[in-house]
Amino acid sequence: MTNNPDDTRMGHNAAVRADMIKDAFHQLVTLNAAKTEITNQIKKIKTQITDDLDMKISHFNLAYKLYQLESKERDSMLDTVRECFNSLGAGDQLDWVVASEANSGKGSSVKLPSDQAPSEKDVINELGPYLGAG
Repeated sequence: MTNNPDDTRMGHNAAVRADMIKDAFHQLVTLNAAKTEITNQIKKIKTQITDDLDMKISHFNLAYKLYQLESKERDSMLDTVRECFNSLGAGDQLDWVVASEANSGKGSSVKLPSDQAPSEKDVINELGPYLGAG
């Protein structure tokens, strides 16, 4: 507030405004304390996943993200993952020479090795318990 008498914040509603400001501060302090507590609980859960289950948190987070999706969106995401795995030979080392020859037109139909890439069945079996599928 200013000492300007033309300031509309001064006058008859100054006490109401002050109460609203105090209430907002109180609510923010309370909510931030709750947010900190919730954040700490989430960290504890994720620590248990990594320590007790010896699971990478990035893998767990992926499964959790899939778990949260509606079934139609989940199916779409799994289709995308399958397509990427099939297209890129995920899990294999990319042979840059073969890839560059393929892009330059020198190579023939190039299929990257996929003996280490998980199959669609493997992906579904691994994620099934987290997705409510089996």
